[in-house]
Amino acid sequence: MALGHHGLGRPGARRHRLLAPAFTTPLRQPRRRRRLSRPHAVVPRRPRPRRGPQPPRAVGPRNLRGPRGDAAASGTRHRSRDGRVRRIGWLLALAFCGQAMAYYSVTAWLPALLADTRGLSLASSGASASLFQVAAVIGAFGVPLLAARAPAWVPVALIGALWITLPIGLMLAPGWFIAWSLIGGAAQGGGFTAIFSIVARVARSSAEAARMSARVQGIGYLAATIGPPLAGGLNTATGAWTAPLLLVLAATVVFTVGGVLAAFSARS
Repeated sequence: MALGHHGLGRPGARRHRLLAPAFTTPLRQPRRRRRLSRPHAVVPRRPRPRRGPQPPRAVGPRNLRGPRGDAAASGTRHRSRDGRVRRIGWLLALAFCGQAMAYYSVTAWLPALLADTRGLSLASSGASASLFQVAAVIGAFGVPLLAARAPAWVPVALIGALWITLPIGLMLAPGWFIAWSLIGGAAQGGGFTAIFSIVARVARSSAEAARMSARVQGIGYLAATIGPPLAGGLNTATGAWTAPLLLVLAATVVFTVGGVLAAFSARS
């Protein structure tokens, strides 16, 4: 029986050893899985790529964006505006040179011209020449009325045509000196108003208008100091009034060209 017991006991123990792993394996497997899953629990972070220096962007009209782009565009427009105003100022200075030279030359020598060509006394010729000064009121009030209803260049062109009529009329038909004096007087009053109305139109502030007006008048009155002595010298040299009248004609043409160009530039 002992042998039988031991004989039977060995297979039972053998079966016990074979069945034990089947029952104990599920208890060991989670521990093995946990042991294998530990290295994969922490996911390492990928390093961020370092950005190198970026190439500079080309600066152009299409790349002007944001505050800097707006500032650059504004600066460009400002410089363009400054150049335009400066150009108009020089054209107006040229026009005022012709205006002032013609005005002071005629004012200084018209009485003597009428006395020589029409045989008037100095008193009569002086009274006749005063029409040149009185008629200035017509031009001074007429130019603003015309400028309100027409483009800026129209009053300047009309005043220039009236200015040119004065010396040509005195050369070709001196007997009509009263009409030429009235026409020239209206032109000289309107010319002053036309020039400085353009100054007021293009200036962006009162300070800029004052600077432009001072520059225009300074250059113009400097040229005016040359007109009367030069006209008197031409009369003395030639013994006639044709050369002085041609000088006045040249001055009125300068006024017309400079004034019309300035008016066109102020319109654009």
